[in-house]
Amino acid sequence: MRYLFYGVGLAFALLTSVTYAQEPLTSKNGEAILPVAGDFALGFNAVPLINIIGNPTAGANKFIGNMFSSNVVFGKYMLTDNAAVRASFNVNINNFTNRNFVFDNTANSPDSLVTDRIDLNSQVYVFGAGYEMRRGKGRIQAIYGGDVVFLLSRSSREYSYGNAFGILNQAPTSTVWSSAGNVINEQSIGERLVSQTSGRTVGVGVRPFIGIEYFFAPSISIGAEFGFTMMYMAQSDGDEVREFYSPAQDAIFNRTAPSAGSRSFSTGVDNMNGVIALMFYF
Repeated sequence: MRYLFYGVGLAFALLTSVTYAQEPLTSKNGEAILPVAGDFALGFNAVPLINIIGNPTAGANKFIGNMFSSNVVFGKYMLTDNAAVRASFNVNINNFTNRNFVFDNTANSPDSLVTDRIDLNSQVYVFGAGYEMRRGKGRIQAIYGGDVVFLLSRSSREYSYGNAFGILNQAPTSTVWSSAGNVINEQSIGERLVSQTSGRTVGVGVRPFIGIEYFFAPSISIGAEFGFTMMYMAQSDGDEVREFYSPAQDAIFNRTAPSAGSRSFSTGVDNMNGVIALMFYF
C-alpha cells in the first residue's frame, strides 16, 4: 500500500509538471493566442525595424535604405484553424541619378566645366499566392505549404551631356559610365549613348516552403521560413540609342540598335532574402 501511495503521488507530480509546462493557448485576460478559422492577417518584414532598434543612431537614411531593399507585405485568410490561403507582394522601385563634371570644350580655361548626367530607373514587382498549413502546440507553430510566384521587371538608363556635337567639336569630351551609373573615365567620343532600355522581364514559378511562427502575444506573431523556388523567366528584346555627328550634313543623328532578350530557368533554396515576418491576426 505504501508503494502504491508513492506511485500515485509520483504520477500526480509528473502530470502536474507536464500540465504546467505546456504553454497556455489563452492569455491571462482570456484572449486567444492562436488564430482561428475566419481570421484575416496582415504583416510586413520586421528586419528594418529590428535594425533601427538595434542601432538607434543609424539615422533615417539607414532605415529608408533597408526598408526599400526588402519591403514585403503579407496577407492571410484562415480557412480553418490549421489552414490558410496567403498572398505576398514585393515592390522595388529605384531611381538613381549621377553627375560628373567634364572639361568645357568651348572654353580655353581648365576651370570651365560642364555637367554630364545619367538617370537609372528600375521597377521590380513580385506577387505570390499560396496555401499554408500549420501544426504545433502552444505558441510555436510549424507552417508549410506552397506558393505560386509571379515577377515583372524593367529597367532603363538615360544619358545627357554638357558638350554638344558640332562642326568644330565632332568628338566632344564625354563621360563613360558603368552599368551601375559610376564614372569609368572621360574621353573624346565620336558616338555616345543616349538611352538604354531593357526588355520587360516576366517570371513565373512555384515555391514549396516550411517555417516557424511564434506567437509572442495574442494574435501577433513573428516568423521566418525557407523555400525551394523553381522559376522560369523570359526577357523581351530591348534597345540602345546612340548619337553621332555627320559633318557632311552638319546634323546630329541617332542610331538605334536592338538588344536581344533572354530565357532562364533557376532553382534554389531561399529564405525570402532574410525576411522576418511580423503578422497581426484579426
